[in-house]
Amino acid sequence: MANWWPGDLIRIYQAMPNAIGLWGTQVGNIPAMFYGELLLAGFVLGLCNPGFCKLPIIAWALHNDPAPRTLFNWLLRGWGLQCGFLVLVFCRLGFLAKVSLDTLLWYSAFFNYICYIATLVVALLLVSDGWRLTRNSAIQPRNLQLPLIFALGFYLPGQISWMVIIGWEYDDALLQWLLLAPVMVGILCAYFLTGAIAYGVRHLVGEAGCRTWRGHIALFIGMVVLCIAVNTIVRIVIRLVS
Repeated sequence: MANWWPGDLIRIYQAMPNAIGLWGTQVGNIPAMFYGELLLAGFVLGLCNPGFCKLPIIAWALHNDPAPRTLFNWLLRGWGLQCGFLVLVFCRLGFLAKVSLDTLLWYSAFFNYICYIATLVVALLLVSDGWRLTRNSAIQPRNLQLPLIFALGFYLPGQISWMVIIGWEYDDALLQWLLLAPVMVGILCAYFLTGAIAYGVRHLVGEAGCRTWRGHIALFIGMVVLCIAVNTIVRIVIRLVS
């Protein structure tokens, strides 16, 4: 699913010229089923495709034990930042109207670099806390909230960026962003489901079990996220140097 759906998401958007020919550019002519397909594609993209900060979300829920309302509020804020930065980079307003496509893609890459660094910080904090907690379970774990929000908010997925770029061909900004909206709602639903899964795991393990195994859980998730983050950063450095 991780390999098939994100590619399908792009193919859905690339098929829009034929769809526009059938429906016209009037928003009211677009069937609701098409919006549903986009929402489902965004949901599976956010849930199954690597790079959407799912492990850090689970790590925060298990490591710092935020209240459910706090967790979901901050997930919503991180998603709001993501939407805001996406619009900021690709809205083509003001001075950005004359910026080349390559420059816009560089802006998108720069935001993603911030996301990768924040993810690396989350991993390092988890590994450090995991090591300390396995030796002394009484210490206070560090709060992962701020780097997690940076990791969520500054991530501009390549699939979404290319969808917006392809949408310029229609020369209809309202239609372009309106079709992108269900995809982003699907991603938000994926974030919320990830948070619900984290609390389900917490309920399954129990409060006493979470306190007992907090260091081991943090060490395990931290090592996994660290491997992913280091691999991504090494590939970026090689691409920039070569």
